[in-house]
Amino acid sequence: MFFYSTLQAEEHWIDLTGGIKIEIGQQKVKLPITVVNLSGGLEFIVSIGTDKDYESVFSIKCSGKELHLALETVGFEPLGFLDLKSADFSMPQAQLQLKVEFEKTSKPITDYLMWQDEKQVDEFFFYFCGSYFRERAKRKEYAADLDLNVIAAYGSKGMILGPLVPVANPYQEKEGAYLTPNAKILPPVGTTGWLLIQKRSP
Repeated sequence: MFFYSTLQAEEHWIDLTGGIKIEIGQQKVKLPITVVNLSGGLEFIVSIGTDKDYESVFSIKCSGKELHLALETVGFEPLGFLDLKSADFSMPQAQLQLKVEFEKTSKPITDYLMWQDEKQVDEFFFYFCGSYFRERAKRKEYAADLDLNVIAAYGSKGMILGPLVPVANPYQEKEGAYLTPNAKILPPVGTTGWLLIQKRSP
């Protein structure tokens, strides 16, 4: 008689620079994040450093290039910027699920967001845009590092990761819904946790 284990495969995390960890076999990336803001319209969901705290929910300390390399190392391919307004866009094979872990609690990152009219956000997924290099002072610089743009709240060419749903820019667009932090469940500013990036579960 044979017995089959129902346990998930053991995870083997590899430490990279910037505090990033990768699990190549299961295509997972995780990195430390900090809660930086509980109110206002969002330009970013996750930004780099402290300069964009007032329009982000979370921040990271690693560079955009380090995160980009980690995502490619586990097998994700950058797709470039997708204009979601021009077509009904769908590609299940490239959808990424983002989760935030605080101590023993793990929730989709979208649980920590609300629409500007305080409506709950149903979970949506993200894609690996990959940002781009642009010239600055006669050098090619990674745009995400210049713009501090890790996960954009609305589509922008400089983002590393972006939402696969249309979201308005709170500073420029008069129509459409923009995102705000969900202060009802977010822990206090300064709380640290982990951002987990993985393929969407079937």
